Amino acid sequence: MSNSINATSAWFPLVAHKVARRTFDLSTGLNYVSIKDQVVRACALVDSLHAAEKLKQQPGLPVPPEYDLVVIGAGAAGVTAAWRAVQLGARVLVVESSDRPFSVQRNCRHRHVSLSMYDWPEVFADAGAFPSLGDQPVRSTAPVIHATNSFPCVASTWAPQYAYKLVEEWDEQLDVHPIGCAWKFNTRASPAHENGSEILSDGSGVVQVELAEEGKSPESVYPLNVILATGIGHERALPDSVFQSTPFWCDDSRAPWASSIDPNGKTVVISGSGDGAIQDVLKSLLLAGNGDLIPIAEALFTKKQLPVIKAKLQAIERHAERQLLWGVSDHDVYRAMQAAYDVIVLGISTRSIKQWRRKYLRPDGPSLEWVMLEARLFTKTYPLNRLLASVLLRPEFDSRMSFSEGKIKSVIEESSSPPVWTCTLEDGTKLDSHYPPMLRHGIDAAVSEYQEGDLKTLRAAISRAPVPFKPFDF
Repeated sequence: MSNSINATSAWFPLVAHKVARRTFDLSTGLNYVSIKDQVVRACALVDSLHAAEKLKQQPGLPVPPEYDLVVIGAGAAGVTAAWRAVQLGARVLVVESSDRPFSVQRNCRHRHVSLSMYDWPEVFADAGAFPSLGDQPVRSTAPVIHATNSFPCVASTWAPQYAYKLVEEWDEQLDVHPIGCAWKFNTRASPAHENGSEILSDGSGVVQVELAEEGKSPESVYPLNVILATGIGHERALPDSVFQSTPFWCDDSRAPWASSIDPNGKTVVISGSGDGAIQDVLKSLLLAGNGDLIPIAEALFTKKQLPVIKAKLQAIERHAERQLLWGVSDHDVYRAMQAAYDVIVLGISTRSIKQWRRKYLRPDGPSLEWVMLEARLFTKTYPLNRLLASVLLRPEFDSRMSFSEGKIKSVIEESSSPPVWTCTLEDGTKLDSHYPPMLRHGIDAAVSEYQEGDLKTLRAAISRAPVPFKPFDF
């Protein structure tokens, strides 16, 4: 076992629900699902099981398990968990409902992925390096340092890449360095067992997992542990409208940033106050072709200012974490955070803002109509997104940004050429969008029936904190 595997479980808290006996959920109910978060959570869970001597078969089990671990879902989290468990000597089966791993990002040519882009001003974000895990999976090449026991690579990317390009790298490295576990594609799996109540149960018994492969009779396997890594659900749709926004991870040929679209003199409606809405706004307004927002944020400040600004942002985020853990309401925490970020942003000189605008803002539109529950208040966002969104609140951007407070009730596509979508808010306000509106109202979690049992975490439940996953000791 390598030193990095030994060291990891010593300081990474786990953010994963134990939803039943030996069944752990890496997705449902968790707020943040960046690629980095998925990798860290998967590694932390497997390491914790290994440290507790619960990952592999123990002597004296009444029914010897066929596998030590079944991973349901072959996305970033599932593949990482499988890789990590195999490195620790476990017998692993990965079950995936599609025909290949990484199905969510595989065909996405509009979104960028990075293991570090959301985490500015953290030190590991500046370095473009994954924290503390030098040989961990689901990393991008730059350069690739292959090792026979590492999947899929060991170096981080220095800038975000298009999601589908990153998946191409992962595919190639899976071919070169197979994980060494069993795979079942085009198969759906569900655990079937009694709920448990103890954290890291004593090892008696195994879990029954029912496999339903298309065109074949159902079968069951009996692993020692199960990890659910199937995603957190689907974006919320409007209750009173037939219109449904294009999902965040799907390409949209009519998005403002699509090369085939003429944006002159047009408006787009974006609804929401979290990371998804902010990312849509930034992609609509900024000339950020490669998706790397870190240098765009740093360009707002001088080299002398940067260390001070980063220290302030870290202090704001840490204070917000403590407030949430102390039971302060989410809304009050977000409001305090926004006020603190606004102070920093208002301290940037008008000259610097105008220079930044000329350099990074698209001159050819579109204009944005941003709908929020509370205008100009951002909720669950990463520091980098919150900072850049706060900059767009400055008066220098008033000609391109308008804000409406409330909720969208319905969206109707008018029969005109070019098409126009009329958005009606709950108070009757109507907004016209010349692009299909982007509704980022949050996620409807795919709550598992097993969550009715033990909803505790193995170590620390910090998934509510409005910050990236960070090390904590309690």
